[in-house]
Amino acid sequence: MGFAWSTPAAVGDAQAAGALTQQAGTAGCISETGTAGLCGDGTGLDGASSVAVSPDGKSAYGASLFSDAVVVFDRDLATGALTQKAGIAGCISDTGSGGACVDGTALDGAFSVTVSADGTSVYAGSLFSDAVVVFDRDLATGALTQKAGTAGCISDTGSGGACVDGTALDEPYSVAVSADGKSVYAATFYAGAVVVLDRDPATGALTQKPGTAGCISNTGSGGACVDGTATGGASSVAVSADGKSVYSASQTSDAVAVFDRDPATGALTQKPGTAGCISETGTAGACADGKALDGATEVVLSADGKSVYSPSLNSDAVVVFDRNPATGALTQKAGTAGCISETGTGGACADGRALDAARSIVVSADGESAYAASQNSNAVVVFDRTAATGALTQKAGAAGCISETGTAGACGDGRALIGARGVAISPEGKSVYAASQTSDAVAVFDRDQTVVVPPLPKSLPAVVRTSTTWLLRDSATTGPPTTSFTYGTPPLAPLMGDWDGNGSRTAGTYSAGTFKLRNANAAGPANITFTFGDRRGYPVAGDFNGDGTDDVAVFREGLWQVRLSTGATSSFTYGSGLWPATVPVTGDWNDDGIDGVGIYTYGSATWELRNSASAGPADAGSFVFGTAASSYPVPADFDGDGLDSVAVKTGITWAARSTNTAGPAELTFDYGLADDLPLTWRMPAAP
Repeated sequence: MGFAWSTPAAVGDAQAAGALTQQAGTAGCISETGTAGLCGDGTGLDGASSVAVSPDGKSAYGASLFSDAVVVFDRDLATGALTQKAGIAGCISDTGSGGACVDGTALDGAFSVTVSADGTSVYAGSLFSDAVVVFDRDLATGALTQKAGTAGCISDTGSGGACVDGTALDEPYSVAVSADGKSVYAATFYAGAVVVLDRDPATGALTQKPGTAGCISNTGSGGACVDGTATGGASSVAVSADGKSVYSASQTSDAVAVFDRDPATGALTQKPGTAGCISETGTAGACADGKALDGATEVVLSADGKSVYSPSLNSDAVVVFDRNPATGALTQKAGTAGCISETGTGGACADGRALDAARSIVVSADGESAYAASQNSNAVVVFDRTAATGALTQKAGAAGCISETGTAGACGDGRALIGARGVAISPEGKSVYAASQTSDAVAVFDRDQTVVVPPLPKSLPAVVRTSTTWLLRDSATTGPPTTSFTYGTPPLAPLMGDWDGNGSRTAGTYSAGTFKLRNANAAGPANITFTFGDRRGYPVAGDFNGDGTDDVAVFREGLWQVRLSTGATSSFTYGSGLWPATVPVTGDWNDDGIDGVGIYTYGSATWELRNSASAGPADAGSFVFGTAASSYPVPADFDGDGLDSVAVKTGITWAARSTNTAGPAELTFDYGLADDLPLTWRMPAAP
């Protein structure tokens, strides 16, 4: 590998990854009228309110409020382009739309659409028919067929015998299917309820659970439902991938409600007390107190199940919750991390843009991005998501949103985005789609899937002076310390390692058989203390099992005693000689993520390196580097390439090579005093 003392460039651009570009020309949108030649000309798209993509990526479906229709698109797997199916196969509407669509049932005010995980069923919620509509999906073609007779819909009144008679189905805004395919849930706005339906995994047929098990409503619906809390104006429902939790967004209650789901039966139980909901005001103590939840209109989960997000119509915000995967409980992130709003909400939220009347949000399967549709901003908003924490950050500049007008340069300029109401992402993550209620359109975007490789953390020089003074520098260059602190009680042997797996290397000591490890490079007490090894031995640290947390070893006369961070212990022999004539070293000599061991002999400046913490030959190299008798070994990854290579400190001069071979130094700098003991530390890895 060539040698360069700089951070390797990332593959791609962090700002570009997840960015959206509307497809060119008429491929960028399909609308009811063709939008004066700007879009492809479609049918049944008047009031397009929702869009969904099938799990196989071959189809997309839209729900159109004013066309009273579900629209059917073929999707090009290579490009993400949409083509409405020809003729009446392209839509199913409540009236047949004068022969333009297949004639369906209970589709008046079709508002939402979703596809089952197995791809065999599509379900729609119809506001004015007060119904959940059931379609069979052809896996080969994506074509839809409404189930025959009353099996084709469940409505609040039975629709004069056309549908099965259900309960609490007045204005179903949202429909969700559990990942196991056993349950379907509907959020009903006017009924203020979450409706519970059993699904036959073989046929996709729906049956509402009998009695009060069939719904949980804000008022109990006169005894027809279980009495719930903060479900007024229920406008969205979502099921966790693990099948343990269901969440609803309540536009009138200004809340997100939390339910436990029985994976065996699909039955729901709202969590007791304030764990059962988080609302804008705390709902007089009935819910946990949240912020920016005024008009909560949708709820979605990340694929990893660690995060929940809710856009809020009146707060003009996207709200961010942490989810406990074990219990399903939600906690809004603290401070401004808990929400991003159009105005910053008086400092309560991070300040965003193009979030006026935020309506819908979706999270990419790779966990790197989230996208929101904002009805009054006529925009799709683009967020970067930190996969480890679930935090959202709107992309900088015009990359952070695409709007109908470009929003005076604040956003990228798009088309067919007036009244953006729904947003969806394809399963492989290459396409994003937006349903625009006023443009009567579905807009089509390409998503940048550039893989961003964050730079690996570099080793940085540190010295310990008179046993207890630690002096750290933030670059491998000549200069003074940038951090200093005291730690430890003499006599001691110092070492540094990543004791908590956060990517940084911090101080530790070994004295009389006791390790005292600290998780910060600052004065303070030990975070980890234990007794291990030959008290006369020499301590070293390394990640010997590749789990991301450093372990310790004690070396004496060729015997290595190893203690993993898990507490497991082992021993082996490698090298010979007595300290201080022979010194143990550790490092990732072959960039496999696992540290090996080595021996440095002062009298000859010889390195004998092995790629694992085990007995055997020096398979990583045996060579001379350094000045015999006067150089102290300090192997390091000074260039951040993932490979530890040999380095020494001679007096105040540090010298390093990029490879584990004999040869001249390729990096030199001066740091510390001649008698200072050299070590290396590391800042946390970039997120």
